[in-house]
Amino acid sequence: MSDTKPKKQFNIAMATKPTRSRITLPDLGQEEHPSYELIEAKNDKITALQSRIAKMELELHKALDKLASQATEIISLKQHRR
Repeated sequence: MSDTKPKKQFNIAMATKPTRSRITLPDLGQEEHPSYELIEAKNDKITALQSRIAKMELELHKALDKLASQATEIISLKQHRR
């Protein structure tokens, strides 16, 4: 059985003023069960985002390596001037 509980849908008839106390919403017994297609679409989006993040991290590491190399070269040139 899945570790996650299905989300419950609530119908609220009126707006309430936000307070610091905890708000309890009524349980109307309506449960939302996402379709297989919706789950697959969300999984595809997550996979695409993870891929983009991995590519951006790779670009970041390449840029940091290049920056470190340039900094080393600058330090080396400054030491040779002395």
